[in-house]
Amino acid sequence: MRKAIVYCIYGTAFLLPLFPNIADLLLLVAFVMAIAHYLFSAKEEREKSSRGARAVTVLLYAYGIWSALSIFNSKAPYFSSFNWLYMVGMGLGIYQLSKHYLTTQDIQKKFFGVAISSGIITCLYGLYVYSGIPIVETKEWVDSAQFPLLQRRMYSTLQNPNLMGLYLLELLAITSPLALLWKKVEKTWLWWSSS
Repeated sequence: MRKAIVYCIYGTAFLLPLFPNIADLLLLVAFVMAIAHYLFSAKEEREKSSRGARAVTVLLYAYGIWSALSIFNSKAPYFSSFNWLYMVGMGLGIYQLSKHYLTTQDIQKKFFGVAISSGIITCLYGLYVYSGIPIVETKEWVDSAQFPLLQRRMYSTLQNPNLMGLYLLELLAITSPLALLWKKVEKTWLWWSSS
């Protein structure tokens, strides 16, 4: 079951910017399988966390609970609940899946390759969209009053330039620590990311 969960994580990492709905479905399948794996696995198979990892987990879950309290102050509690579950809940779930299932260097390297490949495809498609779509169609994302010299923005497969920037920032945050773990890739990665 661990292998299936890892493949769902790979699929989520690859499909997230390309087909977000399918990525969400894969992530949901990974969550369900991880819960089943936890409930039905032997105690010896459950990994023990270091003190530092436990502290980070406690802080993240404290943030999750604290942010969930804003639902009670919302004018639209159902919408806020869904938004919290989709944004914060998914983030916490991804953290847990990564912590428990992306454990070996081989799995981490495959995850790194899948995530970077998806990012490259997304950027290439974004460049195609940026250069191939008439300026008239990209005007909806440009505030001409605030930025008179700005004529277009790149949004790629994410349909929103802000989401594109967020995705690339998250990709850098997720893959940088993995790359820096491996001595052979360190100089190449630093050069590539600074380009």
